[in-house]
Amino acid sequence: MYTVFTMVDTVFFDFDGVLTLNPNGYTITPQNIQKMYPDLSEDFLVEQYLIFGKELQKGTKTHYDIWSEYCDRIGVEIDPSVLEKVFLDTPLNEEMVALARVLRGREYQVGMITNNTWERLDTILKANSMENDFDPLVVSARVGSLKSDPDIFEHTLKSSDRSPDQCLFIDNQKKNLVVPRGMGMHTYLHDDQKNDMQALREHLESMGITVPSF
Repeated sequence: MYTVFTMVDTVFFDFDGVLTLNPNGYTITPQNIQKMYPDLSEDFLVEQYLIFGKELQKGTKTHYDIWSEYCDRIGVEIDPSVLEKVFLDTPLNEEMVALARVLRGREYQVGMITNNTWERLDTILKANSMENDFDPLVVSARVGSLKSDPDIFEHTLKSSDRSPDQCLFIDNQKKNLVVPRGMGMHTYLHDDQKNDMQALREHLESMGITVPSF
C-alpha cells in the first residue's frame, strides 16, 4: 500500500510579527501616536484604543469612524490626517518580505492572512510597493472574521482554491495557529524576537520547498 503525499505549494504569511518587525498589530497604532505626543501615557492610549479593537479588526468600523470618540477619550484633538504617518511607522521585516517575493517568483502561491484594518494595511502595502505581492490577501476587516474563527481560513482556502494540506501558514502567535492546524493546514510558529530566517528556510526545505539565496 502506497502513501500519497500532498505537495505544499501555497504559503500564507501573517503581517505583524512576521512581515513586520512589530510583534502586535493591535497596539502599534496607539504606540505610534504616543511618539507624537510624549506627554500622554502609552498604557492609557493603548487601553482606550483597545475599546474599539473588535470593531476595527472585524471591519464594522474604520479608524476614521472611531477617531472623534477616541480623541474625546484621550482628551486630545488629533487631526485624522496623521493616521497615514502613524500607519507607516511600521518597520518591515525586509528578509521575510524578500522570502515571500522569492517564493512567488518560483511560482508558489503566496498569500497573507492577517487580523488587521484595511486602511492601515492598504496604506503600508502601497507605500512599500507590496500591494501585488500577496494573492489572496485575506484581511479580517474585509472578511469580518478573526484568526480565532475557522471562517477566515475557510475563506482563504476557497480564495486560493487549495486544500488545507497544500498550505503552510506562518504566524508569530501560537493561538493563531490552533484553528488552521485543526483544519489540516501546515503551520509554523515564527519567533518574532529571534527572527531566525535560517530556521524558517530549513523548515520550508523539509517540506519540499526549495529556497534559493536572496
